[in-house]
Amino acid sequence: MSKLNRHFPYTITVMIANTPWYPRFAKKRLWKRYPEDVRPSLLAGFAAHTGTAIELVPPAVLLLSGGGWIGTTALVVMIVFHVHILSTFPFGVPLEWNVFMLFGLVLLFGAYADVPLATAADPLLLVTIAVIGLLLPIAGNPTRTRSRSCRGCATTPATGPPACGCSEGTPERRRSRASATASTTPRPA
Repeated sequence: MSKLNRHFPYTITVMIANTPWYPRFAKKRLWKRYPEDVRPSLLAGFAAHTGTAIELVPPAVLLLSGGGWIGTTALVVMIVFHVHILSTFPFGVPLEWNVFMLFGLVLLFGAYADVPLATAADPLLLVTIAVIGLLLPIAGNPTRTRSRSCRGCATTPATGPPACGCSEGTPERRRSRASATASTTPRPA
């Protein structure tokens, strides 16, 4: 759920641009106007949010399908997804997770695909999974208000809004803090 933001296309752009086997013309299409403007292009944004959808939809299909052709299709999509991540050699990514997921996918949803997640006599398990799925995005919300020791305000231009979103860096707050500091600072004799 942390990938549902406007910053994730930057991550995907750099990840794919550092991949040794992607052709150069495809890498250039990831940027708006390479090399003058290296913000992510619409293609990079589409790739990033498509990847997020692949991370969310096929696993739900795997959990709820109970095998069959739709479960096999979701299994193949997830295997290709994790192999693609491994093949890009991304920096700072725990690749062990992708290897673990490949083994887990094949074992749990390949070999034991016909074992149901829950039976009709066990609806409590499905309710528990639904509640956890709804609470996890709320518990992991990265948007918090900054404390008084916010460092984001120090790098913000004096005329613009603070980059961190707090009220510490507004020009009015900086002027009031500067005047308060000047009045309490002892002057040398």
